[in-house]
Amino acid sequence: MQRAAHNGAPVLPQWMVEHSFVTRALPAIGNGAYASLAAGFLCTDIFALRALLIGGYSGLVGFHAFQQRPLRIPLRWSFFFVAINAAMLAQLVLEQRPVVLSEEEEALHVACFAPLSRKQFQRLLAIGRRVTYEDGTRLTEEGVARPELLFIASGAANMTVGGKPTSRLRAGAFANSLAFQRAGWEDHTVRTASHQDLFWPAAYGTVRCDGEVCAIVWQKDELLALLDSMPEMRRSMDHVIVEAIMRRLLSTPDGANIKDYLRVISQSWADSAVRQRKIRMMQTGVVSTPHQAPSS
Repeated sequence: MQRAAHNGAPVLPQWMVEHSFVTRALPAIGNGAYASLAAGFLCTDIFALRALLIGGYSGLVGFHAFQQRPLRIPLRWSFFFVAINAAMLAQLVLEQRPVVLSEEEEALHVACFAPLSRKQFQRLLAIGRRVTYEDGTRLTEEGVARPELLFIASGAANMTVGGKPTSRLRAGAFANSLAFQRAGWEDHTVRTASHQDLFWPAAYGTVRCDGEVCAIVWQKDELLALLDSMPEMRRSMDHVIVEAIMRRLLSTPDGANIKDYLRVISQSWADSAVRQRKIRMMQTGVVSTPHQAPSS
């Protein structure tokens, strides 16, 4: 009997429920709430949809709360739906806020990370750490894995392969971009299938600081997790790396060995026969096609 009496009691003070203004307004509140929900079902803009759902379910909360014998289950669920849609609307507002970059970050974005959106670039910077290396410090060592991506923000470094100088890295270059690309970063399903998420490929060459170098360093796990959470960022990041390699090759025309770069990159090609033909072509300088046999 006590449970039945509790279920039949209003959730608000009796004088509020019995007020003449409330009793006259309840039909309009109920109809307005359902009209707002119906408008939401027809809405294609997600921001307006969330706002209409909040208004509709808020109206239902009021409609049930001011009843003499309120239906508590619809009341509770309507309140829950208000909270859910309010949280999602707040998230939309935060996502649409303009990204604010410092003057230095703005210049860096335009110069080296333009393929990324401003929000993607901001997220990338958030997980990176700035490190200053002294003259002579080895950023990478040939044949040794370093599970980080290193970007030279200022300063310069020299790369050697097999003890021979190959190129000079200036501000805007990545010290180990080839290892980054060979790690299967572009698709987490590929990394998992090939167990590449358990290691980081060995460095292509040894990179040594020539003077003081300021670098931005990203840990492998954090970087790959970010790319997994933002799939649209993967292709853009690939463009960032390719653009950096192009700048590096163009700035050192007499030092960069393009054949060595292609030889390393080709290790991830699916067709091994194509890889061997490519290497022979680079060695001989002769391009053979299906309609043209190699010269004897």
